[in-house]
Amino acid sequence: MMYTSTLNLEAALDNTQDLLPELIHDSIYSLGATPEKEPLWLVDFMGKYGECLVVEVIIRDGGIVLSVLNTIGYTPREVVDIMNTFTEALQIIDD
Repeated sequence: MMYTSTLNLEAALDNTQDLLPELIHDSIYSLGATPEKEPLWLVDFMGKYGECLVVEVIIRDGGIVLSVLNTIGYTPREVVDIMNTFTEALQIIDD
């Protein structure tokens, strides 16, 4: 199966960092694929004091699926704030 959709990932990361500068100092991502060949992004949100939130982002069945894979140093409330802000900024872009 060929996937022709992608995400506005870089814009969503910039938006999330701009809206939550007290929580996010930097973010990076890598692109891969699931065993089903779906597009998969691994995103690391990093705080100023060594905090890290690792999120998996997949386009599945025409929607965006996000999973928290690991968190270090962030409180549960901070994780919710980051995930909600990031989710609101993400959009699927059809090629």
